[in-house]
Amino acid sequence: MPSPIEPPTSPVPRHGQATAPGWTSSVTTLGVMAAPDPAFRDEQPLFSAHGAFAHAHGGSLTRAVLDALPEDWRQAELVVDSFLVWLRAGQSLSSRLYHHELYPGHGAPACQAANREAQVEHIACAFGAPSHRQFLNGHFGAGQGDLLIPTGAGFGARDQQLQGLRDAGALAQVVVPAHTLHRYGYGTFQRVLPAEAVGFHFHVRVTRDSARPIVNGFRNVAGSLTSGPAVQKAMP
Repeated sequence: MPSPIEPPTSPVPRHGQATAPGWTSSVTTLGVMAAPDPAFRDEQPLFSAHGAFAHAHGGSLTRAVLDALPEDWRQAELVVDSFLVWLRAGQSLSSRLYHHELYPGHGAPACQAANREAQVEHIACAFGAPSHRQFLNGHFGAGQGDLLIPTGAGFGARDQQLQGLRDAGALAQVVVPAHTLHRYGYGTFQRVLPAEAVGFHFHVRVTRDSARPIVNGFRNVAGSLTSGPAVQKAMP
């Protein structure tokens, strides 16, 4: 059973909020969660679930993350999303391209609206098979707004541009390992690294200040994912 971590004693600034001019891509690690039990048998993956519903129906890992939230988060209205998948070594849950959107490339109006919620913040954690997340920390100017919502082939071009900024030292690359609770906001770019070993992989993300409708949906457990284009839209 994972043990909740203590929230940080010093205030954590809100991430992803627009600054004048531009915005900041930034992730903060909050602590390491205890390793999960070998089985994930009690985890129910969720879609757009209310925080209280997720605590009641999500499973022990979901509850551990919710119980580890800072106090001001626990008093807020929250939206919870989670995935449980079986990964082979070399596979990943979601996009290998840098992205910040919840649903990159999705054309549905609700997904597009979620991708543009600039006021939101997220706290997330992954458990199980070690498929780590790689973030980019740094500031973007007002003239770089085209990086926020590309379309079509623009996702690949954006990834190349972000890698160039990283390689030039304009952005700092930060790897957040599995089992690490982390916090980030709108406009924070990340990508998912291939799993280093076979096994179940569970990812839960808690969002506050979102206008997304509450669905309290149950997701199916994905038996396996490929590393091809289909995975690019299987976003946690």
